[in-house]
Amino acid sequence: MGYRFLSDVTSADIALKVEGRTKSDLFKSAAIAVMKVQIDDSKLSNRLKKEISLSCKNLDCLLFRFLNEIIFLKDSERFVFGKINLKIVENRDGYALSAIVHGETISGKHKQMVDVKGVSLHKFNVRKYRGKYYATIVLDV
Repeated sequence: MGYRFLSDVTSADIALKVEGRTKSDLFKSAAIAVMKVQIDDSKLSNRLKKEISLSCKNLDCLLFRFLNEIIFLKDSERFVFGKINLKIVENRDGYALSAIVHGETISGKHKQMVDVKGVSLHKFNVRKYRGKYYATIVLDV
């Protein structure tokens, strides 16, 4: 499915509209979009992997936490990725996500783009409409 940048939502931050056929597709597209904002992935190797496990009562919360977690990985471990495998399951407590992201540590070969500080709650939402999942995301830069 994919993502697109929204120019009429905010003037100082970066806004995205993300869509996917499934919850997993939506989360994958959102994660790749957040990475592409931060780094030119043309020279990115996917030789290392990191596991991410999160849970939350609703999809909005889960996506918000997930995107902030990948931003945290970039900030704390300088880890960026270009490939992602993930699974979202619904359980009695809400939703659980397990993901494996494949990438590498930022080095001199990588062109860094925008330094994203986090995901904003401003305009943030996840919804299902006509069988597809959509999210509006504003990144604090």
